[in-house]
Amino acid sequence: MEYAANVGIAFGAFAGGVAINNYSVSATVIIGLILSLVTVAVAWGTSLLKPPVVEESSPATAQSVREPA
Repeated sequence: MEYAANVGIAFGAFAGGVAINNYSVSATVIIGLILSLVTVAVAWGTSLLKPPVVEESSPATAQSVREPA
């Protein structure tokens, strides 16, 4: 999880630097707003994910039973 936070901070700083260098300070605010909205949308979307349902195990088959050594 720490890696994702570090990448997010680095990407935000990079995007802000590019915006200031190529456009103006107001573009930095707009890019920050867009990144924030995308981040909130992704965080909200991950809350909708459900873990996979594990079916009850079926009876042992001949292939899954180990023979005594």
